[in-house]
Amino acid sequence: EEEVFPVTLQQGIGNVIFLPLAHGMLTGKYPPGEPAPEGTRAADPDQNAVIRNLYWTEENKRKGLELAAIAEELGTTAAALSIAWALRHPAVTSVILGTSRVAQLEENLAAVDLDISTEIMERIEALYPSRQNPAGA
Repeated sequence: EEEVFPVTLQQGIGNVIFLPLAHGMLTGKYPPGEPAPEGTRAADPDQNAVIRNLYWTEENKRKGLELAAIAEELGTTAAALSIAWALRHPAVTSVILGTSRVAQLEENLAAVDLDISTEIMERIEALYPSRQNPAGA
């Protein structure tokens, strides 16, 4: 995204984001120092290779809990906040949701109506800094 987003913005091309919840790491459901809970993607040996290779660190698990705490302050879920955060980027046109239950879909769709203040955006960006500032992209 650091290389592609500036070009797509310049050319007027939208981006559809796949896995805006980073395989669930942005939901806060993976506590630091603990194995993946039963029934989660990370606990399934047939599905966990990507999450284990790309995201499974104690730091990322801690950050997921911090993001969940911010979401709770807003009266929403970490999933909805993460999707809303992704949708706020000017280069992002849409996201692909990977839901397995109607309740997850409803939770994810709440992101569309979520208003994120500048202060909350700054807190999220401090947790997940990028080399390119989405607001200035």
